[in-house]
Amino acid sequence: MLNYNKEEIFSLFLAGKCSPEQAQWLISKFAEEDFRQSLEAYVQQELEIGNQEALEGFHELSEREYEKIALQLFPSKREKTMRLIPKHWSWIAAAASILLILGLSIYLHKDVPAPAAEEQLATIQQHIPSQQEGITLTLPHGEVVPMEAAQAQEKHYQPIENKDIPSYVIKKSISGKIPYPQEITVPKEKTALICLTDGTKVWLNANSSLRYDANFVGTERQVTLYGEAYFEVAKQADKPFIVKSGNQQIQVLGTHFNVEAYSVNCNKTTLMEGSIRLQTSKMQKLLKPGQQVLSNAAGDLKQQTADLQQVESWRKHTFVFQDAKLTQIAQELTRWYGVQVQVDPAIAQQKFSGNISRKQALEDLLAILQRTGQIHYKINYKNQERSVQLTK
Repeated sequence: MLNYNKEEIFSLFLAGKCSPEQAQWLISKFAEEDFRQSLEAYVQQELEIGNQEALEGFHELSEREYEKIALQLFPSKREKTMRLIPKHWSWIAAAASILLILGLSIYLHKDVPAPAAEEQLATIQQHIPSQQEGITLTLPHGEVVPMEAAQAQEKHYQPIENKDIPSYVIKKSISGKIPYPQEITVPKEKTALICLTDGTKVWLNANSSLRYDANFVGTERQVTLYGEAYFEVAKQADKPFIVKSGNQQIQVLGTHFNVEAYSVNCNKTTLMEGSIRLQTSKMQKLLKPGQQVLSNAAGDLKQQTADLQQVESWRKHTFVFQDAKLTQIAQELTRWYGVQVQVDPAIAQQKFSGNISRKQALEDLLAILQRTGQIHYKINYKNQERSVQLTK
């Protein structure tokens, strides 16, 4: 393999002119301690002297490739198999992970050699959070940190005293000019309030995750949601806030809204205050307070009037059912309690109304439904996991 000038190759990479062969050389050399230290010193020098051309090149690259890289670093817990890196940009993802490692000095003081970038990605991709885990924070290099871990609080986040819901303030990384992608995951039977570094507040529902750049580098504040979240977006007129979920994208400057995105086939966005522009590959709509839009995988949009009490009920720890089909109720129970709920087709279309606390045990809630006289339930146990059958 040819021997290149490290500063020259790194500058070419920042400018988007680096060849795959040069990137592979950069990756192979990064395993050497002296090389890593000298390249980190070069990066730090560029940041300190404010090399605008280099910084702009890095920002442009990070904006272009961030979503691809994040998808590799933070695969959704709903994907059960390891996803391979597409050949046409695998070297970009690998080289970009080097940038993250450089900026964070992850391996500079370790006694063991750093693994190759693609090996790191493979390790991260195979991590599937178990049902028993609490609220977790996944860092750029793949480490999964329990949010209760005292040793991580000072560096990455600060807990907020809140008796109603676990709450945390996210902190910027030391090198605030370099992207620092993270993901917060909330398991079954839990919710969380996250205060991002721009001042935006995000309430995350059970079985949900949020990916974001803790430093919000670039011209946009972009986050990716799986599951359900309520946003109170801090206003920054010159830096719009973007929420990606499924096949849709929401752009806001400062507003309050709820997004339910457990399935790519049906995303539900509800506006409480302000205005947002919702866009898919096919259509776009400007929402007003009280309006709700449904989007599907094909990019179609359907607008309707929202039931705001029902939309906000999860933040008040309550199930609110208004003429809800039993299949819809089963979905809610599956998401919250983390159990599979099967419904007999003979009663699937039956409708129920009522408010029930989400703090109820599953058995107590099922008993309430059974007292209507319209359904019966059975809880099955197999391999230490529960499932529920609802029959006539």
